[in-house]
Amino acid sequence: MKFGINIINFGPHASPESLRADVQWSEDVEFYLAMVSDHVAVTPDVARLYPAPFYEPFTTLAWLAGLTSRIELGTTVVILPYRHPLLVARIAANLDQFSGGRLVFGVGVGWARAEFDALGVPFDRRGQLTDDYLEVLRAHWTQDVAAVDNRSLQFRDVDTRPLPVRRPHPPIWVGGNSTAAIRRASRYGEGPRPLQQCLRLRERRRERLLAQHVLACRERGGSNRSGLVGWSSDDHASPPPAACGNRHRTAAHPARRRPPRQGKRRCCTLR
Repeated sequence: MKFGINIINFGPHASPESLRADVQWSEDVEFYLAMVSDHVAVTPDVARLYPAPFYEPFTTLAWLAGLTSRIELGTTVVILPYRHPLLVARIAANLDQFSGGRLVFGVGVGWARAEFDALGVPFDRRGQLTDDYLEVLRAHWTQDVAAVDNRSLQFRDVDTRPLPVRRPHPPIWVGGNSTAAIRRASRYGEGPRPLQQCLRLRERRRERLLAQHVLACRERGGSNRSGLVGWSSDDHASPPPAACGNRHRTAAHPARRRPPRQGKRRCCTLR
């Protein structure tokens, strides 16, 4: 069983000191994965759940990569419609290079309409944009020079090298529990993010509920390419003395015939 952790990169207790302490402690106690969140414009609806200050995920992960040597580093999740995919392709590939192939790319469509409005991105097209942008990312992570022709972008002979270290590309974990999200995960990712699917798991019987839920996820998601499933809980990991804020534990476990255990914030999913 492998455990991961959400490092809190937002709110009044987030600081360079807390981020450093969190990631170094997480590596010292042998967590497998540390992940950070993403928002660009902290509008009032975002601030209710993700208050400022908010440290940008790619910048934060690049810094954390320089502070660590083993722990994998990821996003939970990058809101893909917020940034041009050619920029994201380059940034993420660079980050995978700088970290020695430790990037896990969690991606979602987003939910905060006011944030979309502030960024000039059409909220009602966020699903289509995410699909089209994932096509761009996969093309530029697997080819030296790529061409794309989809509903959102058309270009040819574009080079965003260097390619990622991890082949064929960093793991893509797709967030969301809708039918569209499951379909997107099956088409573009390693399967649904193993930290998703809303399900409270507070009681002793959570393992039985989890088993039923993972089976349902597997039926909806088709093949589980990575061989991992996941669950998440609101439990807090014990912090280092210098660090503050919530830490949501996550876990990933090789899938067997009977669903295993796993975890993160109020969710369960295949990866």
